[in-house]
Amino acid sequence: MSSSSDNNSSSESSTTTSEIESSSSSSLSTTTSTTTDNNKQIYRTWIKKQQVPLGCSILQLFVKENDIIEINQPLFEYKVYNVNHNGVIGDRVGVFLASIYKNLKNNSLCKAKIVKILMSNQSDLISQTNPYHITQENQRIVLHIQYIDTSVKEEITNQDFEPQVPTYTLL
Repeated sequence: MSSSSDNNSSSESSTTTSEIESSSSSSLSTTTSTTTDNNKQIYRTWIKKQQVPLGCSILQLFVKENDIIEINQPLFEYKVYNVNHNGVIGDRVGVFLASIYKNLKNNSLCKAKIVKILMSNQSDLISQTNPYHITQENQRIVLHIQYIDTSVKEEITNQDFEPQVPTYTLL
């Protein structure tokens, strides 16, 4: 027999994110926020934007919005044309892997999640077909990745937070 307290657990993620300020500027690399769990505890949370380089073609996107990502998880497959590598000119195909922040003070990995996938011009990427060629700045794909350090409890958001050494490293 199931107790009524089982109904109190959420079927969604155990964390909820406060509203994150968004900016149309592609030069903004970090947004800070706080994340709370069901016990109303606030954890250090920030957003980093990962831009796909100009001149690439995206062959396949392996992630979608709201995906939890792990270290070295493939994010997308790309192709660069006519690359000069050690005197040999040819096309290069590769896979871009996810990096995760690690808190070096307590040796814990942060959690990471894709919160938004947009192009630089803020249009939705869903309608694009692969391969998708990035030839102009406004065509760049931007992955907004949210990092949550559940080992650091905070009372309020530190708007100036930037993960830096010696506390954080990007693996």
